[in-house]
Amino acid sequence: MWRVDCGFKTGYLNQLESMLELKIPGCGLKASPHIESRVKYFKLKHNVVADMLALSGFGWDSEKSMIVCDKSVYDEYVKKRKDASGLFLKPFPHYYTLSEIFGRDRANGANAGNVDDDEEEVRHEDNFNFTLGNDSTHETFMDFFWGG
Repeated sequence: MWRVDCGFKTGYLNQLESMLELKIPGCGLKASPHIESRVKYFKLKHNVVADMLALSGFGWDSEKSMIVCDKSVYDEYVKKRKDASGLFLKPFPHYYTLSEIFGRDRANGANAGNVDDDEEEVRHEDNFNFTLGNDSTHETFMDFFWGG
C-alpha cells in the first residue's frame, strides 16, 4: 500500500511511527531520525549482501541465513566496499523479506546497454527506412508500418 515504483510513498515514515506507537505504546520512536536511520541501514546492508551474492566466491547458507565465503575473499571485498564490514559469519535472517521491500529499487542491468549497442540500434532502425512500392510510391517502411 505504501510501495511505489521508485521506493515508498511520501509519509510512509509517519505511518510507521503511528503503527509502532499502537503496537508499543510509549516507545517514543520517531519517524526521523529513528525509523529513517534503520530503513537506510537495512537497505544498505541488504544491497551489500545482494551485491556479494552476485559475485563469484560468495554463497548463501539458508539454514543460518548468512553469507558464506572464504575469509580472504571477504577481506578483499571489504577493502573495496567498506559497507560490507561486519557481515562475515553474521546471520542476516530477514534477507528475503528485505529483498521484497528493497529489491525493485536496485538496478539489475536488465535494460543496460552501451554506446556501441545504441549506435547499432540506430543503424538498425535506419535500415528499416527503405523505400517500398514502385517509382510512384515513395513510402518509407516506418510510414507504411505506422500508417503514416
